[in-house]
Amino acid sequence: MFGQPIPSIPPMASAGVVKKWYPVAEEGDGLIHMTCDRSVGGNKTWVALENHAGNWSSGSADISQVLKGFIGPKYGKQYLVKVFDGDDNEIPQLDTSDWTFDYSSGVLVFNSATRSESGATPMDSIKIKVYQYVGKSAAEMIEAGSAAGAGGRERVRASLTGMKDGSNQVYRLPDDCDATAHYEVQVNGIGVEPVTDFIVGTDPLELTLKVALTAPEKLDVVYYPVVSS
Repeated sequence: MFGQPIPSIPPMASAGVVKKWYPVAEEGDGLIHMTCDRSVGGNKTWVALENHAGNWSSGSADISQVLKGFIGPKYGKQYLVKVFDGDDNEIPQLDTSDWTFDYSSGVLVFNSATRSESGATPMDSIKIKVYQYVGKSAAEMIEAGSAAGAGGRERVRASLTGMKDGSNQVYRLPDDCDATAHYEVQVNGIGVEPVTDFIVGTDPLELTLKVALTAPEKLDVVYYPVVSS
């Protein structure tokens, strides 16, 4: 979950919290030559590694090597990833190969076509131009706020289990919550965005998810207790 503001228009070159994975000729730090995941047939699945690998499998490799936290078009239309084939031709977003890129995990999947690129070398691989978030996470920002005093409040992590309406969508927050505080919310360990994915209401004090959970999904919340004067 991004903890620092992202400019609505990408910077001309890598700056602040934004890293520009574009060719050097376009003021970037180099585009990404995607690595083919050998555990998936048809050369349909490609992952973003800082250094291309010719024989890589998610079934045996260290998946922590995969670059994550890319910035998607919800932060500005110019953040849309651009995908290129082995001959450096752009593959349009509405191409019949029906590709999808997961900005969070750095995984590109071609849903409807086997790829001809071997992935053995960087040049015979899929390439992407994309922007990556390199700032602090929301958890780090909250931690920093706690270290600085956070107005005398300490952060508390809680798994909320008492749903109000039985739908796994509306959760009553503990009585010691401060409704005006910044909340970090995770679903199954993955950060979700305020307004887009959840809202916090003050009367009554409740957290409402835009999409209900299903068992055994888990909701975690970091909040600040109210400090007595």
